[in-house]
Amino acid sequence: MARRAFLFGYYGFGNLGDELLCRHYAEVLREALPAWERIVVTADPHHEGGDGKESRINRWNMGQWYRSTRPGDIWVVGGGTLLQNATSHRSLAFYLMVLALAHRRGASILLFGQGLEPLHGRLSKIAVKKILNIASILEVRDEDSYTMANNFRRASTHLGTDPLWGLDFPCRPIHGDGVLLILKAADIAYVPDILDMVKEFRPILRVAAFQASDVEPLQQITGHRVEKIANSTDLLSMIEGIDFVISSRMHGVLLSALLRFPVIGWSSDPKVKACCDSLGFQCISPEVREERLGLVNFLMGKTRVHQESLLEERVQTLRGRARASREWTIQTLRRHE
Repeated sequence: MARRAFLFGYYGFGNLGDELLCRHYAEVLREALPAWERIVVTADPHHEGGDGKESRINRWNMGQWYRSTRPGDIWVVGGGTLLQNATSHRSLAFYLMVLALAHRRGASILLFGQGLEPLHGRLSKIAVKKILNIASILEVRDEDSYTMANNFRRASTHLGTDPLWGLDFPCRPIHGDGVLLILKAADIAYVPDILDMVKEFRPILRVAAFQASDVEPLQQITGHRVEKIANSTDLLSMIEGIDFVISSRMHGVLLSALLRFPVIGWSSDPKVKACCDSLGFQCISPEVREERLGLVNFLMGKTRVHQESLLEERVQTLRGRARASREWTIQTLRRHE
């Protein structure tokens, strides 16, 4: 009977970054463990996730995936920032429960490309520490996550990078005088401010969302048509006539940089800031009024020339790290055969 590799993450919710992560890790599993049965645990089992060559199982059907897990199987958590409670305590509890139950069934837990963030509450810290210590493998994507992992975990942690840096995106020449905003519904309180600043300096403004549920609330607050970016083709069409991007999503920053577009972060989220820092770009906390001057300077071109000159070098460095991380992941998975 073939052993099973379950691929688990924030999959099936229509979020571009997470669906790209799902596809990446599905391809890695196929290359590393071709004889294994591969199963994507997803919120939408009818949607084709991964690379289309694996079966899918509903993440909400606990009985199904619990009974399907056997001793000797592996559960691969592929990318994302799942073990955090800044977004939701319920979400953290769900991920902890799933991984604890899979481990109870005799499966090995392998965490790849993870982002870790400061946790709120003593019980949450204890629970996450327990999961990180039962995991056979932990790979994190940035220095802050690496520091946190070493404080929580007895075994060694591998420092990699976000695997999406390894995507092959066609570069486009920058031409135009417009701005693309990549936002999420949680940004609504600060959207009017950013719109006012952008409109003062740029004639073209486009608004995009990575997740379908963000489209309607963003349209209501911006008064603009909000496009759902579902794939790289959508993103390429959105940047026509654009000369830089403002993003409150980490993968909005990453994908824009892969296209060699100047980008500025508009978020107080640690993972967005870490991504911007790796590129040498600014990340502005919208709730800090003094930091908004940085966006004005960026819009006026005062701080962009130096940043753009470093972009190619830094992207190539991150792409090299992503290739090395992919090879390390494949070799690590093969040791479980």
